[in-house]
Formats: sequence, C-alpha cells, structure tokens
Amino acid sequence: MKNLNMLNFFKFDNILIKKLMNLKRNKLSYSLFLLLLLSFSTISCTLLQEHGSTNPSDLIGSWELYKQTGALQDVCPQERITFRFDSTAILQCPNKPSITRHYSAKNGVLSYTETGVSFDFYVFTTTSETRLELYGKNVSRNLFYYKINIINPNEPEIQGSGINNSSENIR
Repeated sequence: MKNLNMLNFFKFDNILIKKLMNLKRNKLSYSLFLLLLLSFSTISCTLLQEHGSTNPSDLIGSWELYKQTGALQDVCPQERITFRFDSTAILQCPNKPSITRHYSAKNGVLSYTETGVSFDFYVFTTTSETRLELYGKNVSRNLFYYKINIINPNEPEIQGSGINNSSENIR
C-alpha cells in the first residue's frame, strides 16, 4: 500500500514538473517552485517512514528499555525483554531474577495474560536501529526499547533503581 501511494505521489510530482516546464515564467519562479516541490516530497517520504509496524512477528527478539514516560515511571532502568515465538516473554531487571509472562499481540495491542496489562505497540526499523514503543492502554506508563543482540546472557548488568518489571499491574 505504501509503495502504491509513493508511486502515485511521484506521478503527481512528474505531472506538476511537466506543467511547470510548459509555463513561460522567469527562472526565479521556476527555481522557487521546484525547491518548494522538492521540500514537500522530502517531508512526505519522511512521514511515510515514521509509521511503525504493528505486525506481531516484529516483536520477536530481545529489547532493552532506554526511556519511560507517563505517570508511572516505575519500571527498572535497562529492563530487558525477550519476546519468543511461543507467546512467552522473559523480562529481566538488572541484577534480578528473570520472570516469564505469557503475552498476546494482535491488532497493534500487546497484552500480558497473567496481569492483564496492555499496550499499543509500534516497531520502527531504520538502517541503524530497531525501536519498540509501548503506550499503556490500562496502565499509565509508556516504554521505549532498542532491539539488542544478546551475545552472552550472563554479561554483567548495570544496577537499576526501579523494582518492577513492565508487565506488572501497578497503576
């Protein structure tokens, strides 16, 4: 769908450029219009890239918390979550034992089965990073994660000050 929209947009750009070339205007008007048109095209491409994925398979993998917002900022810093194909998530705060939760992900909503906590989720992928954004639906917390590759799961952890995992039902 996005590719089709982009093709239609570029066809629209080409039609405008052809019409512009047919106009008998001075070079300054042509240059200003072309600059404006190119600026609009760049903005449109950027906006199309800003839409996150809500595909549940994009959640699979390991993530590390880098930011939290909302009334509840009680999740331990640098919490790690690994979403697995079997609909289980392993959550671990630094220097704490991991916990396992069952989850479901459908229509852009991630829900933890045991606690009922749910989030709207979006996965953003660029050439240099993949980010997961969770926006609380029934809990006042928004969480932001970077996708990570865990090479050594026993590597030293950084001490955190929070005590809760993100799946906890604390309002």
